Amino acid sequence: MADNLYNPPPPDIIEGADPTIQGVRILTYLDDLKHSTAIFDQTVGDNTNTDPNGNNQVLERSHSVDLLHEFSNVIVDVVMGYVILQTHALSAPPMTTTQRKKNYRKTRSSTRRAENEGEVLHQNTSTELEQAKETSMKQLQKIQSRQNFQPLVFFLLGGVRGLFLVSRDHRNASLSDCMSFSQAMGIIMEHSKTPRSSQESIWKNLSSYLVQLLQPSLLSSQQVIPLCTPPTRNKLAEVITTDFLNHWKEMQPTSPFLIPNSSQRQITEN
Repeated sequence: MADNLYNPPPPDIIEGADPTIQGVRILTYLDDLKHSTAIFDQTVGDNTNTDPNGNNQVLERSHSVDLLHEFSNVIVDVVMGYVILQTHALSAPPMTTTQRKKNYRKTRSSTRRAENEGEVLHQNTSTELEQAKETSMKQLQKIQSRQNFQPLVFFLLGGVRGLFLVSRDHRNASLSDCMSFSQAMGIIMEHSKTPRSSQESIWKNLSSYLVQLLQPSLLSSQQVIPLCTPPTRNKLAEVITTDFLNHWKEMQPTSPFLIPNSSQRQITEN
């Protein structure tokens, strides 16, 4: 239920809008999305309760909720990494110092001429747009400096299995390191003779769910669009459980499997 209590709407897609400004708006929305359900997971006080006898009891907390929330954030990071790269690709390159000075002189000259000809309103609008672009570029660089690019690269290379291996620390997954890793994997795949399959052998339902969520964003090459349908922990738990039980049924292991958080119940081949 916490996933539905706070679900901010994605920003509107404006045709012809500056890609830098639009990209930053989408990245801000995605970053807020990662923290939207975190406030409902926090326990109040020291996480203890008092029974009728006056003894303190520790309130148990489901560890699986934390894992699902972290995995949901990893999925959002896939889109954020792609949006950053796409925004740079669609935006004009940053101006050099010489270009900035030249543009400033040109803008100042145009402003004076516009004041004489009564076109101040149009000129002010153009100046505000340039300032908004510059501000958005600074925000983009700030977001990029703390972005974890590993989820995007590992998902493109390894699918669901790749997402299970990613680091949660953005300092261990800079953009340059991820690009070097992608290049190395490309060389390995080119010269490797080991047969490979892109099909998920275990996580079929989870893979289908992620493709359904991420496909609109990853296939939009000419326009930056947000993650329209965020992942929910309830749906993630459902598809992960389904895939695990299906794989367990197919493997038919001889050794019993201990149910998590239980020392009594077991699943056997009978």
